[in-house]
Amino acid sequence: MTITDLSDVATLLQRMVQIDSVSGSVCGRDRSEQPLIDMLHRQAKDWGLHPTLLPVPGHADQLIITARPPVEGDTRPLLLFDSHTDTVGVEGMTVEPFAAEVRDGKMYGRGTCDTKGTGAAMLCALRQYAETEVQPVRVAVLFSVDEEMSMDGIQHFLTHDYEAVVGDAASVNVIVGEPSDLRLYVVHNGVLTWKLSTSGVAAHSSRPSNGVSAITPMLTLLQAVEALYIPSVTACHGLTGTAACAVTMIKGGHSPNVIADHCEATIDRRLSAGDVSETPELATAALRKVSACLKRCLGDAAGTPEGISFCTHARTSTSPCPS
Repeated sequence: MTITDLSDVATLLQRMVQIDSVSGSVCGRDRSEQPLIDMLHRQAKDWGLHPTLLPVPGHADQLIITARPPVEGDTRPLLLFDSHTDTVGVEGMTVEPFAAEVRDGKMYGRGTCDTKGTGAAMLCALRQYAETEVQPVRVAVLFSVDEEMSMDGIQHFLTHDYEAVVGDAASVNVIVGEPSDLRLYVVHNGVLTWKLSTSGVAAHSSRPSNGVSAITPMLTLLQAVEALYIPSVTACHGLTGTAACAVTMIKGGHSPNVIADHCEATIDRRLSAGDVSETPELATAALRKVSACLKRCLGDAAGTPEGISFCTHARTSTSPCPS
């Protein structure tokens, strides 16, 4: 079996990049990845491969492609490739994000590296493998959705489609096409995203005493998180390093001349692999202790106005994957 003609990979990649598949959570479009999934579905059929759409509630379909139709009782080992179809946003890019322009042997555009490039290479390799007479291993390519935000796609695949895809395979190996400078990674940290919110009472800024700012207690809360919680994040793994936590976003208020009645902050928490204390549930419980303590302090402080409330909830939760 010879190496796939790189021009085939480049041509397919160019078509993929030219389809805007920015994550729906970023661009605001429902099923924003569906046009790309549909194109890949058609291409797989044109190449004589066997594509199957896998519905994901609230998102575009996912796509699993095999060299041959599934056969019950097939015990050959399964090699599963995965590449996600969504991308991050295009804000701040200095090149046309969907032109897929080639300059000096390099292609430029959103998703060329993360991860449409690997997806194009995987599909072209599967096409070539499908043409071989002897296939000692079952090979499948999964195009998953919503990786950049909540990872709903791969989680739905694992809970609803994985067993059917694996079938009677004697063993399963999975290669995920994330950019890694061609280094092999066998473990990764988990991710947990929290939103903290504070509420107050709106009023015109010319009469601030008539309102209650939601921004002021948020600043106090975040200072407490950075002083009391983040230093406690010390779990470490030999391959992935130390767990991490950072305040990444904050927004509040509606107008420059109105006291803000709502403020929201986002905290990104990276969970260390291989540590039993590093679970989404335990991490959230620890953060809630900080916010609950602060709420009591503010409530007990003399002159603290009523109407302040705190809440925390996990928007994104993915446990670490051990080696």
